Amino acid sequence: MAEKQEHPKVRKEGAIAYMARNSIATNLLMIVLIGAGIWTMYNIQKEVFPQFQLDFVEVNVAYPGAAPEEVEQGILLPVEEAMKSLSTGKGFNSPRKRLPTSYSGGNLHFMAASWPEKGIAGHKSYVVTKGIATFVVILYSTEGKGLLAIIEANLLGQIRTGAASGLASKYLANNNSKKLAVIGSGFQAETQLEAIVSQLDLDEVRVYSRTKDKRESFANKMSNKLGINIKTCNSSEEATNGCDIISLITNSSTPVISDDQINEGIHINAAGGNSWLRSEISSNAINKFDFVSCDDLEQAKIECKELMEATEKGIISWNNVHEISSVIDGKIKGRTKSQDITLYESLGIAIQDIAAAKYVYDQLN
Repeated sequence: MAEKQEHPKVRKEGAIAYMARNSIATNLLMIVLIGAGIWTMYNIQKEVFPQFQLDFVEVNVAYPGAAPEEVEQGILLPVEEAMKSLSTGKGFNSPRKRLPTSYSGGNLHFMAASWPEKGIAGHKSYVVTKGIATFVVILYSTEGKGLLAIIEANLLGQIRTGAASGLASKYLANNNSKKLAVIGSGFQAETQLEAIVSQLDLDEVRVYSRTKDKRESFANKMSNKLGINIKTCNSSEEATNGCDIISLITNSSTPVISDDQINEGIHINAAGGNSWLRSEISSNAINKFDFVSCDDLEQAKIECKELMEATEKGIISWNNVHEISSVIDGKIKGRTKSQDITLYESLGIAIQDIAAAKYVYDQLN
């Protein structure tokens, strides 16, 4: 009987079996994979908010520096109405909140308001880092129309700040005021001048800032733009001497005018000090004013350095600091006689911003 021939078995191996018998190759592969993983970890693009394409249409609308008539008819009148609404209870404002964005400086700023009478609510937010800020106003409908607009508000904020000083000058300065001194010659100073010129019949404007070239450039530009003569001065004393109105628009942390420059009958807009770190007049000078006002009392209590220090020293009580909205509404009288010295601390509030934003939105619809 023939023996049964046995055929050798073919051994089939998988990847695991191969790696088990070839440890060197396995270890080399592992090292390559770990190295590739480490390289990828440090080089792969990581995004908290990944980029993706949405069906948006971006609309950029240029709003050139307004002439006095445009300021009055455009931004200034809505801001005046909005400020009045705070006194009548038809508008609501929330003071600015600040959230640190780094250990070395910088904040996220957030301020909100609503104006049910006009069917709007909204907020302005911006981050300031190393002196650079981009402002955005988001405007909502309170009548079921949802989001109305997102507006980049750098220029809009400048015009709004100017409008506030224009209103304060209208209601607190002497009606026959003829001479204005502007201390500061930056971009904010331009709208300060435009708005005040739109409210009062001025004969003379003077400007002073620390940099000669900047104040001369400002004077030339605004003289041509507004058709008025603007004199450059070599000191704040020269600029303010004999003036009826002084507008301070600087980012100074120390007073830019002395107490001796605050004379009988004058009105002062302090528009640059919207932080407890800034001060354009001394807290001791507050005692010289017959009427002290601000745009929002609660915001002044946490932001206005001059008034915060003056109340701490007992120079003035918060009960004697008035919101400009009450003057606009006619509930109180700001200036009672021509000799009065009046002050407006302009901090910038959200209801002014949403009023200005609504004006822009309405022009596009």
